[in-house]
Amino acid sequence: MTKIWVYGSLRQNQENHELYLANATFLSIAYAKGSLYTLKDLSYPAFLNDDQRLICGELYEVDDVTLQRCDDLEDYFPDAYQKSEYLRQQIILYDHQGQIISDAEAYIYNIANHDNAALDHLIQEDDFVLFLQNQH
Repeated sequence: MTKIWVYGSLRQNQENHELYLANATFLSIAYAKGSLYTLKDLSYPAFLNDDQRLICGELYEVDDVTLQRCDDLEDYFPDAYQKSEYLRQQIILYDHQGQIISDAEAYIYNIANHDNAALDHLIQEDDFVLFLQNQH
């Protein structure tokens, strides 16, 4: 089993949650240090682990099959980093007060891949679900 932290379309009540994480074990709300951006002309966010802010997400425990399906969704290719849209990396997670609670795998946007969409706007809410709610 692997712990993964998700912050965008894989979160509860988002478009990919039921397809990919319906059978995963939800552990907690958790925060990672980084920045969250919209992507030009796309409906999902990019997380950069640059230690700038506390970004809200959800921590899950998944089996190997679910992890592979998530890798496929995120266009993560372990043997071809330069082709990956996201890179799966180990990060440290925090509670809402900034205290370390766990580590987990997370999908970091691969800004080194020049075929990827450009970063658009910083998500000021530091929470993709809240950002979407504020758009309506």
